[in-house]
Amino acid sequence: PSNPDGASWLYMIVLAVTLAVAAIPEGIPLCVKLSLNMGYKDMVAKNVLVRKLAAVDTLSSVSVICSDQAGSLTEGRMTVVKIWAGGARYLVGGTGFDPTDGQITREGAETFADAGQDLALRSTLLSAILCCNATLGRVTDAETG
Repeated sequence: PSNPDGASWLYMIVLAVTLAVAAIPEGIPLCVKLSLNMGYKDMVAKNVLVRKLAAVDTLSSVSVICSDQAGSLTEGRMTVVKIWAGGARYLVGGTGFDPTDGQITREGAETFADAGQDLALRSTLLSAILCCNATLGRVTDAETG
C-alpha cells in the first residue's frame, strides 16, 4: 500500500485465488473460505459479534433482522405492539400469536380503529402484508419442549 503505482497485497491474493479457482475447481472451497473471512472482517469492523464463520454465510441471505432493544437477535417470535401511520400512533392489542384475539386502537382514543375507514392505517397494513414473508402456525407442546 505504500507504493500507489503497485498492486496491493489483498488485490494480488484475490487475483491468485480467482486464477486458482478458474484453473483448478478444487480451489472453490478456499475461495468460499476467503470470502467468508472477508465478510467476517467487515462485520467485526461494525461491532458485530460473530461466533461461527458459517453465520456470516447465513446472514448474507437474510432480508429482515429482528432484534430486541439490546441488539440481540431474537428467536423469530416477534409481535407488533405499535403502528405509526399517517402521523398517528396506533396500539395493537392481543395475546400471543392468536390471530382471532386482538384489536387496534388509535393512541389516545377510546374506540377501536377501523382499518376499512382509515386510509393511512389500511395502506400501512397492506404494505406490511405484501412485504412480509413471515408465517403463523400452531405449535404443539411437543415442539416447545
